[in-house]
Amino acid sequence: MTTITRRQFVRAMQDRTLTQQDVERIIADIEKRLDPERKPPLAPEERQRLERELNTVRGRMAADKNHDGRIEGEQEMRALFDLIDRVDHNGRRRSIRTQRRRSRSPRTAGSLYETPGASRASSTLTASGHVLVAVARQAGADNLASNAMMNDDILFVGMNPGARRELGTLRARSRTGSVTGGMVHSSPGKLTINGNEYDLTTNQGIRDFVNSLNLPSEVAEEVMKAIKAAPDKARDELALIALHWAPAERGEPIPSRLVISGHHNPSHHGDPMELPEDQHINDPDLRYVRAGRPVFGNDYHNVQLDLPSLAALAKAMPHAAAQIEDIAFAACNSLHPLDLERLGLDEEGHRSTLFPNLRTVWGYRDKAPLANLGGDRHLRVWERRTRGRARNLDPNPRRPGEELGKHDRSVATWDRHGGIARPPRPGDAGGPYQ
Repeated sequence: MTTITRRQFVRAMQDRTLTQQDVERIIADIEKRLDPERKPPLAPEERQRLERELNTVRGRMAADKNHDGRIEGEQEMRALFDLIDRVDHNGRRRSIRTQRRRSRSPRTAGSLYETPGASRASSTLTASGHVLVAVARQAGADNLASNAMMNDDILFVGMNPGARRELGTLRARSRTGSVTGGMVHSSPGKLTINGNEYDLTTNQGIRDFVNSLNLPSEVAEEVMKAIKAAPDKARDELALIALHWAPAERGEPIPSRLVISGHHNPSHHGDPMELPEDQHINDPDLRYVRAGRPVFGNDYHNVQLDLPSLAALAKAMPHAAAQIEDIAFAACNSLHPLDLERLGLDEEGHRSTLFPNLRTVWGYRDKAPLANLGGDRHLRVWERRTRGRARNLDPNPRRPGEELGKHDRSVATWDRHGGIARPPRPGDAGGPYQ
């Protein structure tokens, strides 16, 4: 459950401006979603929430104390917060609960091959949370909007059979969020969602898939470019992540934690995978889109996902990337300096240029344990340590005083405050990798 205090709201908004036209645009967007002809139709609960939200927004210009048609400055932003707070039900005057309370059971939010929201309420935002996010995004306070939607939900992308055990462990152990995920099917470049099949090896198939995501036109265009730039055998995996990130581009929450589980070994499978020249994105900011080895499944030629493609998707979907706080790679050799660079990170812990709110990354500098030989235990530790807004991520997967096993010493972590770290080795106290 996420709350935003009045102090946080005013600090983020006091240098912003909200005009009458901005409020009217928010109202028009809500009315569009309430259209009775909308397909698929809204669930009754969702319709009631949107109607409450609409009534809240219609009174927002009451915060315009000097009647100049603009809400700006600390005093008027305080008044705006108080107006939104009137429809909040968390029992506290100076904070707004932006997301609904989550039941601890079930912890399964859905399948990888299912449109987000198909098996549950289409949004976890409260009515007041929706208004706050809409106001923040309209005023350009994107970081405030992202913070209001942060959660402990997990998107799990499993790429080999052993990942089933890891997925089961996360679903059983997650206490503060739900787990969406599953195993990637061995169908390179082909994807079936809700009975609709998309051939992502063709331009038309990519276009049809992206159109199904209901994205803003400029975002849709960039997502199409990112999928097209990916190798054929990685396109369905990338498209699955885009499917679950799409709600963020419409102002909805997505899982703030991401797990990618598979193999990743630089000494296997010959030369590095090269992206064909005509598939490179012509963008100087995407300097990390270059030869790179993918995370892959047992069926290497059918199931794989490379970091440059993931980076390109993050750049194409900035609101989604801004909601990602924690990433875990359950894969060998998955956190070397070049891997960090591809994620827009460095070893000193500076903010990611791709994932601006990323707090931690878990990976390995050597062999990672198989799921039944400690991999599920490592993910259990990661899940517990990244609940809430984790500041640091301890790379030691054992309790204090316990002896480290062979694969325990392979763990590497990155966090925003300390950079990259590893468990202590015999004779040292841990610290940065050399």
